[in-house]
Amino acid sequence: MLTVFNVGQGDCFLLSPNSGCTFDDSPLLIDTGPSYKIPAQIPNELFVLLTHSHKDHIGGLPAILKKKKVKSLFIPYYLPEITRINYYLAKHTRISIANPNWASINKLNPTLVGEGDSLCPEHTTVLNPPKNPYQCFSNLFQDDSPAAILRALHILRDYGIDLPQDEIINYESPINTSEQTLEYRSIARIFVHLFFIKMSTYLQGVPRESINYYLERQIELTSNQSSVAFIYNHPQNNRWLFTGDIDETVFARLISSKVDISAKYLKVPHHGSRMNLSLQVLKSINPEVAIISHNNGRHGRSKDTHPHTEVIDMLDQEVECAPSGRQLEN
Repeated sequence: MLTVFNVGQGDCFLLSPNSGCTFDDSPLLIDTGPSYKIPAQIPNELFVLLTHSHKDHIGGLPAILKKKKVKSLFIPYYLPEITRINYYLAKHTRISIANPNWASINKLNPTLVGEGDSLCPEHTTVLNPPKNPYQCFSNLFQDDSPAAILRALHILRDYGIDLPQDEIINYESPINTSEQTLEYRSIARIFVHLFFIKMSTYLQGVPRESINYYLERQIELTSNQSSVAFIYNHPQNNRWLFTGDIDETVFARLISSKVDISAKYLKVPHHGSRMNLSLQVLKSINPEVAIISHNNGRHGRSKDTHPHTEVIDMLDQEVECAPSGRQLEN
């Protein structure tokens, strides 16, 4: 049912349910891994879901679009906005956010998905990201007035972060599909404004020599927290929880909202980072099998090994671990 491709430090899964599902004949590819690790076993015709904007999840998309027939492309709410935010901050950060060719993607008429949506009519429930942009920045004083965004941009400029003020104030999403209603254009602008308002408060008191670190951290966290997470209900194999790179703040929102996140199979978020899974969350999911995609070592400059030993110890105590490369069938 699920093929877990070994793409190193990245995610790439092929969901072939064989259960009377939309994805029976043309399976669903969940993320594409990095650009240098396109699995040869990917079929010629498929659906594609991108969970979020990091290169280890969507780096292989250009090659997939070039070589395969993509019947439909699913992208999360705010993915276009996060890539555009990174574009604005490119002079000030080194974060590895992919910037897709939106002109090419628009031709595919991608479907934006968020909490409450379904990837197929009967079997999937999308849990994250929330469609309400204020829920994406829940710990922020929710003033997104013109005066607030203008004040935020002035504060950032004082820190040496010179941004295109008029373009941000009058922000227009790069996505242009039938799914993009006037409502989405409006909330996408709110999302961008709230990001920079939060950033301006986040940086106050930060030493100037540390600004790049905090910029990178904030945009990376925002991308991870906006990952698509969804439940797949399979008639024989029960529930599967796919998590992208969501962190504990997302799990806390879901648990506090009484969302059922229990699942027999868990795709461990963020390659087993200790910032993305706790024992409390693991007990709420209560999986029998956990799948971790990783490169069995440190990733970039991170001090948090992927997978972290604390996460491995938790999983050893609670569940069976399924290594990358294993195929999980009915």
